[in-house]
Amino acid sequence: MKGLCSLEIDGNRLRGLIVEEAAFRKVDEFFLELKDFAFFEGIKKNIDKIEKLLEEEEEKHSLEIERLFVNLPFDKAEFLNVEDVVPLSSRRKKVTLKDIERAKKYIENIVLDWKKYSLHHIILRYETDNNVYFCLPSDLEAKNLKLRSFLVYIERREYEEMLEVFNNIERKFAGFIWEPISTLSIGETLMDKVSILMKENYTLCTGIKEGEIFVEKFPFGEKDIKRAIQEKFFVSYRVAEKLFQWYVCFDDVSGKDRMITIKDKENYVKIPEEEFLFFIKEVLLSKIEEILYFLEKKVEENTYFFFLGNVFQKKNFTNFLKKEISSLKIKSFSLPTKYLSLYGCIRYGYLRYLERFNIPKISLWQKVLNIYQGYF
Repeated sequence: MKGLCSLEIDGNRLRGLIVEEAAFRKVDEFFLELKDFAFFEGIKKNIDKIEKLLEEEEEKHSLEIERLFVNLPFDKAEFLNVEDVVPLSSRRKKVTLKDIERAKKYIENIVLDWKKYSLHHIILRYETDNNVYFCLPSDLEAKNLKLRSFLVYIERREYEEMLEVFNNIERKFAGFIWEPISTLSIGETLMDKVSILMKENYTLCTGIKEGEIFVEKFPFGEKDIKRAIQEKFFVSYRVAEKLFQWYVCFDDVSGKDRMITIKDKENYVKIPEEEFLFFIKEVLLSKIEEILYFLEKKVEENTYFFFLGNVFQKKNFTNFLKKEISSLKIKSFSLPTKYLSLYGCIRYGYLRYLERFNIPKISLWQKVLNIYQGYF
């Protein structure tokens, strides 16, 4: 059996996900606790541990990992919105895929120096003869094209070093996928969507609509919710983590006298369940409203929202948010893994649908995904 693997770093933990290549069916999730895990240096210093873990997973599931993707954190790459006119020919001609590839290279050579490496180059808009297209028409003719592009890049040295690290253990490194792009690749492939991913230390908001991709990082995450629990209910941070993991949900509390009892060091703490859940809802709603304020002028009425992360997967979250903010179009979906960004990383790395020039055709791999959509 052939497999695909993605890796990511969250805090001091390496996380991994393996899916079956033929059906995108989840095979396994795994993690590795590491100390002082800086991203690029950490992978290089711990590559032997990573390889041992990959070998154990392959043996355990009788598979061979064909390709390996790395989910690149938001702040490890830079991005640019670029507009430029690209000359194609001295006379009008039919625009081919090779023309678009050359146009992308033309733009990259202008805006990136040789020390930079392009991870993603997504064309968001094509313009010629005062006509604007968001997908490349199959019969388009032009001498010049005005393109709007979204470019994500890193230091070339970082990419080449990572390629060498995985080559040394005879693994096929299939590239970095930038975390915001991974989050856009979860759920349905829509061109008017916003994904909101809450991680341990931050929340990432990424949106795509016709002609635009926007990304914003908010300085709050799960850790802030746990600290709020700690301060509100006078418990240790360790107990706050357990309360977050075991008791956070978005149910309506049926009994006002129900209590949460939990041990904190040598003492038992009792917390009214209704008060605890009301507090969690209040804290989370204030954070979501902050994000929605940022999005106010960026989204349309028909924009769909995808909420990703541990807290948003808690019981009845979607129903709670629909009740509180009825105007939001929230997409509910079921994925075979709790590591959502890792799943999006593999899915995008495999399909690269945003970088296939937005040609409105169904590829062979998209047909495969449609056949197995029950697994998503």
